[in-house]
Formats: sequence, C-alpha cells, structure tokens
Amino acid sequence: PIFLISLNVQLPVLFLLLLFFGAGFGLAQASIDSQIIQISPARARGGVLSIHNTMKYLGQSAAPVLLGVVLLYFGLQTVFLLAGIFGLIVAATTFAVRGWFD
Repeated sequence: PIFLISLNVQLPVLFLLLLFFGAGFGLAQASIDSQIIQISPARARGGVLSIHNTMKYLGQSAAPVLLGVVLLYFGLQTVFLLAGIFGLIVAATTFAVRGWFD
C-alpha cells in the first residue's frame, strides 16, 4: 500500500492507507522478533537481537531527517515513492540472501 500512498492526494484515503500500513508494521515487528529468536543460536541470540534493534531504530531515526529534505524540495508524493522503492529494495535483498546463513 505504500506506493498507493504516493499516488493519492485526498486526506481521508491517505489516512486509511496509513492505518493499513501501521497495522501491518505492528504485526511485522512482532513476527520478525519472534523469527529472529527462533532461528538464532542460543549463544548469539542477544547479539543478534541487539544488532536488529540497532538497525531498526537507526532507520527510524535517520529516515525523517533524510526524507524531510526530500519533502522540502520535492513534495510528499516523492517521499512516499522513495520510501516504497527502498522497501522493495530491502525485500528483494532479503529474498536474495535468505539461504546464505543456513
């Protein structure tokens, strides 16, 4: 739905799409943490979780700063478009390396 957000200019539809995005994000965070705990070795579990949380919160801290500059010069649609493209790149990269650590 994040690409749909970039194409929309009506506030009620934007709110609905962001609501769906937020619900999915909340479910994804719990699922990802659970999966990390299940697949990481017991002796490395703390380190793996701390690296995951560091990267997650680094992204949540840096994105508003970087995308704020994009918003200033290019507009809200470009912000959501870039965020969606970045999300697809991360998903494709994750899919590509999924068997490397078995």
